[in-house]
Amino acid sequence: MAARTSNRLNSRFVKSDLEPGRYADGNSLYLFVREGGTKQWVVRTMVQRKRRDIGLGGFPLVTLAEAREQATEVLRQARRGIDPIAERRKMKAIPTFKSAANAVLEERKPSWKNKKHAQQWLNTLEHYAFPFFGDKLVSEVQPSDVREALLKIWLDKPETSKRVLQRVHSVFQWSIASGYRNSANPTEGIRTALPAKSVSPAHHNSLHWRKLPKLMASLQERSSVTAKALQFTILTACRTSEVLGATWEEIKGDTWTIPASRMKMDREHQVPLSPEAKRILSQLKGLDNQFIFPGARPKRPLSNMTMLKLVKSLAGQQTTVHGFRSSFRDWVDEAGGGDATAAEACLAHARGDAIVKAYARSQLLDRKRNLLDAWGRSITEPK
Repeated sequence: MAARTSNRLNSRFVKSDLEPGRYADGNSLYLFVREGGTKQWVVRTMVQRKRRDIGLGGFPLVTLAEAREQATEVLRQARRGIDPIAERRKMKAIPTFKSAANAVLEERKPSWKNKKHAQQWLNTLEHYAFPFFGDKLVSEVQPSDVREALLKIWLDKPETSKRVLQRVHSVFQWSIASGYRNSANPTEGIRTALPAKSVSPAHHNSLHWRKLPKLMASLQERSSVTAKALQFTILTACRTSEVLGATWEEIKGDTWTIPASRMKMDREHQVPLSPEAKRILSQLKGLDNQFIFPGARPKRPLSNMTMLKLVKSLAGQQTTVHGFRSSFRDWVDEAGGGDATAAEACLAHARGDAIVKAYARSQLLDRKRNLLDAWGRSITEPK
């Protein structure tokens, strides 16, 4: 293709019918006109000691002014030793925050407990993050963007804002690990740039441990699965969801092993079974092949509402099932020997510094067994 000479190009000239050839604009920018009349912008420069012709797009989609702007940026990158084509490919691959969040969701779905949790995870971001920076590339989102989003809910919706921050943080961690973001996670230190919260933690109403023997005696007189599930929950100091989702394959001898996928802290939890807890299991053998505490519907566990309804009818409207974990913890401090480390391990709480957490990962099985055996005797033996 023959080169055509001209002075610096202008818009009228570029729009006109031009013969095939190459038209120089200056600053290494050229307009290539091909047979048939198509027009293409090209910048010619040296990149890492090699001559390169780099396409900038076709006219009229890319105007003369836009081509000049792009050419300036390409030349600037080349002078710094950056390959503009490689950089452009990299930029095209960088996802928006919305796309990155969906990618994280797809990767994590197989390990999450249920579809509802996955949908809630995405819904939170759709409502509170996407409107502010969902369409921005993950490489371009700034701490100010995150702060603006959180500021709307930080004080009015403390629990929601906490979840939003955690989920936004995880998306940017994924982006950094995937090579899409070179700068720091924009959520780091963001709490210090937001108003201080003065929210009192909500506590579940509990029954004093001294009243438990009477409640356990009342439950013992009942033959329903709900009553058995409530007794087992109190004896093991476990969460409602952990008990209701329990399956027979999780029971091995005198130990119940709850897989990480069913635990709040996403860590496997071993529960030593006291004689009283094993007695309840023996009463339920053969009732269902999968769930220890089956519900009325086939292949479904017992509903948590049936257990809560029973608690309120026997112990008062203010009492909650979760509150029995507090009853257990109070008993440890007041009458159970005060082994706080074993008590926290029984409750599957993460506590202390890294050394304490590493120690807790040993499961403290023997100490937990001694504590839960004593707890079982304390709340079931006649006083």
